[in-house]
Amino acid sequence: MTFDNYLAVLTAAALLFGAWCLRPLLPWFVAQANNVALWMCQHLPLRMQRVLYEWGRSPWLQQTPSQLLVGGFGYFCFYLIVLALPLPPLWGVGLATLPVLRYARLRQLHKRDIRRVVSNWPAVLDLLAMLLQAGLSWRAALHAISELKTHSLALRQLQIMQQQLNIGITTLVSLEELAQRIPAPEIKVFVAAVAQSQLTGASLAETLQLQAQRIRTEQQLQAEKRAQEMSIKLLLPLVTCFFPVTFLLILGPIFLGFIVAT
Repeated sequence: MTFDNYLAVLTAAALLFGAWCLRPLLPWFVAQANNVALWMCQHLPLRMQRVLYEWGRSPWLQQTPSQLLVGGFGYFCFYLIVLALPLPPLWGVGLATLPVLRYARLRQLHKRDIRRVVSNWPAVLDLLAMLLQAGLSWRAALHAISELKTHSLALRQLQIMQQQLNIGITTLVSLEELAQRIPAPEIKVFVAAVAQSQLTGASLAETLQLQAQRIRTEQQLQAEKRAQEMSIKLLLPLVTCFFPVTFLLILGPIFLGFIVAT
């Protein structure tokens, strides 16, 4: 190991030790950074504020403009430290890609959450329809769902809607937020049906039941399609792995007998 590598390792160890020693001050630093970021957001041009707001509202991010500024400043300092350290080129490139990998991981987790919500959405629609058929209003049905203790991401979306309604956000705005958090066709159809019911006063329970049946039918068809595709995908390992071994077991003794006989 060269002297530059030793220096890089010692510098990184010193930075990690310093960060560990400053752990008790981390909440204070975060609070001060949030205050500064909030002040900066208030004094930015309106166009820049809109850009930060729209970017932070992306489904996989869900951050306020001040949180975006704090995160951007943190990554900027991280990149400065990486550039200042006498690291080998590959180390520097690897460390520089860590934030990018983090955001890629966030996008991947959000896509997984969308699939989980859509998978459980028919059960949520049936629950809502049952509550509405029992005589509860839309707000009362959401309140009843918000009282449930569950780990279901689909029910969690309705609980978030109820929290938004409690702080004064209108139903239409909360529906738009739901469609933005979970950008799936099933959610968009649900949002449109609820919005139309809120505007016209039409019955919603039967519509939700029909949506649940349609989504279940589509999910069953997709499962059958994946099962059919799986049989085709298994042909390659079957041909490349199983058949050669079978031929070897069958024809191997014949070849050995022929070689011994000659």
